[in-house]
Parts: sequence; C-alpha cells; structure tokens
Amino acid sequence: MPVELDRRYPTLSPIQRKMLGVFSDGMRHSKDELYRCLNDDLAKDTAVNCHISKMRKVLRVMGEEIVCEVFERQFWYRHVLLLPGTVIAINNGNH
Repeated sequence: MPVELDRRYPTLSPIQRKMLGVFSDGMRHSKDELYRCLNDDLAKDTAVNCHISKMRKVLRVMGEEIVCEVFERQFWYRHVLLLPGTVIAINNGNH
C-alpha cells in the first residue's frame, strides 16, 4: 500500500485504503473488484457498502467523493474530486 495513502487518509482503515488504491487508476470499479480488497471469503456482500459509506464521510470533507454509476445494468464506483461549491445529493439507499 502506498505510503501517500497512509499519510493523506490516516482515518481510513487498511481495507478502506486498499479500496482507495484500487480507485487510484481513475476508472470505475465493480463491487466484485472492491470485494476482493476484503480478503475474507466469508464477508457479507454488504461489507463493501459499509466501507464505501464510511469512506464517503471522510472523503467529502476533503472535497472528494465515491460516486456510483450505472452501466450495463450494473453498479460501478469511482473516486472523484469535487469542484468547489459542489452540492452532493445523498441517497440513503444501498448505493
């Protein structure tokens, strides 16, 4: 795991920093890709949602976000930088 992620996001858990490392390529990623960061075959599918929710709380304060995109009937996630003054519509659903 890059040391820069440890310094820039000290409040994220190691799993959350690993997920952020996956996002570092700027591409969208499926829940299955993020699930591999858990290193636990017995983890529930909702564990990814829980980590993303916690990451969003930390990232929003820093002007960043994890957005959910729908493409080919599948949910995809992407880490983005927000423009100053951006208002986020928060969906309390699972995505």
